[in-house]
Amino acid sequence: MRLIKSIATKFVLISVFCSTYQFSTAQPSNQNSEAWKVADQLLESLGGREVWASTKILYVKEKAFPESLFHPVTAEFWRDLEKPAYRSVIDGYNFHEEKKWNEKEGWEIKNGIKQSISEEDISQEIIDWSQQPFVIYHKLALRDNSIKPVLKEGSLQIYDTNDDRLLCWFRLDTHGRLLMWGNVFHDDILEHVYGPTKEIGNFRMPAWGTATNGSWRFENLELKAVSDMGAELPH
Repeated sequence: MRLIKSIATKFVLISVFCSTYQFSTAQPSNQNSEAWKVADQLLESLGGREVWASTKILYVKEKAFPESLFHPVTAEFWRDLEKPAYRSVIDGYNFHEEKKWNEKEGWEIKNGIKQSISEEDISQEIIDWSQQPFVIYHKLALRDNSIKPVLKEGSLQIYDTNDDRLLCWFRLDTHGRLLMWGNVFHDDILEHVYGPTKEIGNFRMPAWGTATNGSWRFENLELKAVSDMGAELPH
């Protein structure tokens, strides 16, 4: 069984390696040039490197199915892709939550009560932000030297170049298209599996996704670049 898995993994990697890439101007080292090629192919499958490089703040709207709720919710997210900042508004049947934070301060509303987010929790949020796929796509598109891609164990792994910390990993099909993203957060492995992609504005994103533990299932409704962290509140 292990031999079959090993052969399958090698076949996937070889197939990805043999693909051609038309949009790449970086000059990576020989050691990780193949990883950058695979990263370019991933970006191309999600709308293109130029789109992700030019998007500084991303708005995402989902129809989500949290494990803890009986009814689905509408979830809206604003993520600054260049510096740690985040906002979310989640609405559903008898349910409303909001959160907003940056590097200096933050607040959240739960059960109708607004309270500040502690410095310790903001520090954890910043760590999580650095691992999020949208932030990684933007940095890969810019050839940001704070991260580096590595092909390892059948996946495209992303490392922080400052401390060599593993940020996240992507599992792709033989054409470089996204199948799964995962990271380690609070000592737990968090992974999402994604469905086929569809055109959403200027992006091409999975139509749906789910956490492998079932805690958050969603359908992508809208993605677009915006100019700020929530002047627009479309519902």
